[in-house]
Amino acid sequence: MGYDNIRVSFNVAAQQLHRGNLLSTIDEVMNKYQISGQNLELELTESSLLENSSAIRTTLNAIRERNIQISLDDFGTGYSSLSYLTDFPIDILKIDKSFVSKIGEQKQEAVISAIVAMGKAMGMTIVAEGIETREQLNFLNKLDCHLAQGYLFSKPLAENNATEFLKSNSTLIHPSI
Repeated sequence: MGYDNIRVSFNVAAQQLHRGNLLSTIDEVMNKYQISGQNLELELTESSLLENSSAIRTTLNAIRERNIQISLDDFGTGYSSLSYLTDFPIDILKIDKSFVSKIGEQKQEAVISAIVAMGKAMGMTIVAEGIETREQLNFLNKLDCHLAQGYLFSKPLAENNATEFLKSNSTLIHPSI
């Protein structure tokens, strides 16, 4: 439909990562639907990386070789370990909405500021999840957070509604927040 710059994110559970057939499944889907890796983003939670094994690292590196971005979702809410950020090939760091929802509280803002600064220093793209208010967006703008998502922009949409949304809101696809 002419939207060639949209990236589709897909969540991968720890079991899928450990099962051993994730790469063949990804390759099959990419071939079947003629999807470029540049249009895909694999989302992992910190719990998926608990077993810091060379097999997981090898799988994630193979995913990156397919030009698929790897994001660490809900950062800071699980079994947070800064070693995940250095031990694994993470491209995108997603700040959990539980932090974003408390913007206005000094300690929460300090945590968000630290996550943004650390991620940017490591060359990662920073995404803030769960933005619902203009105040939250303004705070993240001041930090130069790369991307924002949440109900402020749109609630989840069905396929037909998503297409209509894209047609009427093309500036939201890749705005600078």
